[in-house]
Amino acid sequence: LLQQIASFFSAKPHPSLPPTSITQLLATLTRLARHSAHIASLILNTDGLVSSIVDWFLLRRASAFYLTLSPSPSASESRGQGKPKEEDENGSGGPNEPLDPDPAAFNLLTTLAHSSRSNAQALQAPASALLRFLTSGLPTHLFPSSSSSFDPSTTTLAGLRKRETALELVAGTLEVYAALAAYGFLSGIATTASERFQELSACVISLASGWRSGGLKEGERRVVVAWLGVMEAWIVCATDPHRTTPAHDLLWSQVDGWGWGEELLAFRAGFLASLFQREKAMHVEEREVLAAMWDALAAWLEGCRTNRPRGGWEEKKMVGDVVQKSWEETSMEVEQRSLRGSIDDLKSHLGRERKAAKNFREMSRACAVVSAFARLAVACIPRRDSPTSQPPELQPWITQTHSVLFPIAFELLECEDLGRDAASRTDDPLYKHRMIFTRHASAFLSHFSTLHRAVSSSPASPGSTNDSDLFGLASLTKLSPGYEAH
Repeated sequence: LLQQIASFFSAKPHPSLPPTSITQLLATLTRLARHSAHIASLILNTDGLVSSIVDWFLLRRASAFYLTLSPSPSASESRGQGKPKEEDENGSGGPNEPLDPDPAAFNLLTTLAHSSRSNAQALQAPASALLRFLTSGLPTHLFPSSSSSFDPSTTTLAGLRKRETALELVAGTLEVYAALAAYGFLSGIATTASERFQELSACVISLASGWRSGGLKEGERRVVVAWLGVMEAWIVCATDPHRTTPAHDLLWSQVDGWGWGEELLAFRAGFLASLFQREKAMHVEEREVLAAMWDALAAWLEGCRTNRPRGGWEEKKMVGDVVQKSWEETSMEVEQRSLRGSIDDLKSHLGRERKAAKNFREMSRACAVVSAFARLAVACIPRRDSPTSQPPELQPWITQTHSVLFPIAFELLECEDLGRDAASRTDDPLYKHRMIFTRHASAFLSHFSTLHRAVSSSPASPGSTNDSDLFGLASLTKLSPGYEAH
């Protein structure tokens, strides 16, 4: 059956089914890939299937699509004689118009990449072809900036749809590269497309700081989170270049030269200021942006610990001072509100029975935010000069973060959905959703255990190292496999 589907997608000039049916077939393949790693392997090992899907849904449609994204509004109006064409549900202008690229194809690619290391390795060749969406296809003029011609108030509905598709193409490409970088694959893309990636970084920073009302739209938010995610993944690759494939595919000296740490701090400053000026309740989606930012900053500091003098002491102090300043200013308490809001969401779910997948999804999202900030706090802790030296003095915001996280950490230790017994209930219909929550909760408990140990041993803390050891031992019973080393 899979070979028949591959032959169907590779048909020239195009498959014979209606566009809606073709899209449904792609959705079916994506659902099958999510079922198990074995089925994902079958899809990847079917000769020509993945490459033909990439070609049909993305590459073959790209050239005509990008011609419609002119930086000049007058140019696009002249092509349409000032009248927007009626669009079908697939984004084309009619039966004789070329179809727009379908970002849903990225869902299949990321699912295949996440399924196993061997599948990710097999996906490298098709994924390399996606580079055009970061080079010739990067629509920088669609991001709001001082030099941009984009104005959402004067753009037609058709133009806004095209822009949303263009943003999703950029986001989907970054998500695929982040998934592959988790195994150390294709991190050299950062070097190959360094100039265009720097342009994208400038666009993302201006996007995060330029929106003063209404917040980020879905396509914009996805680009921002994907940019932060691939930054984190590539920084991890550069931290230990011996573990990439091929080795030394990305070096820490390049990360330093590109100024990624400074870009992340610039993004943070702009995004926090934008959130504060809107003076509205923070959405869950905006908390996810903050979590992705904290993870990326933490990854950079972890890399500095290995590759910079004195274990990255200067970089840790720089980031710690920046966070401390915003932590003290009531006008910039965005991070505190995000952290406390996610803790409240997590507590509300822990306090009631969980019978639906939605409960675990919401718990996972809240736990991911809490875990990311705990990771950042741990990453800002200075390294001891020697095992026998006095523990370093911690900045106030780190000890305050510990106090805020302490109650929820102990509530998670009592959660019956964590631990080996819960992981063994594979016949439970909610098993997969529970395991996603378990992964985020395990990450948080491992980060908090390190934070708890550092605070307990700090000269200014009244705690004891015995208490931190007991918490570490208790958390071991709740961690999913792979987190015990923490």
